[in-house]
Amino acid sequence: MGEEGAVVAQVTWQDDVGGQHEGLVCAPLNHVSGTRTRIWLDREGRLAPRSFGPVEVVFCFLLAAASAGGAGSLMWWRAGLLRR
Repeated sequence: MGEEGAVVAQVTWQDDVGGQHEGLVCAPLNHVSGTRTRIWLDREGRLAPRSFGPVEVVFCFLLAAASAGGAGSLMWWRAGLLRR
């Protein structure tokens, strides 16, 4: 779970109805005890990885499009239908 420049930390948070929860997360080394930080939860309220930001979404889309285009061209070339 550890990343470079990060530590595994015990965190606590309160849900929408006031219930207390705790779990382990990767936190930056420069955060000290008592520092407020953002955590991500899934629909069941369990800790979850950070969701993609807009730049990551566009990058993944472009990567998928390039991969699909390359695979399609390779398929046509192997079938003998793509000529120079």
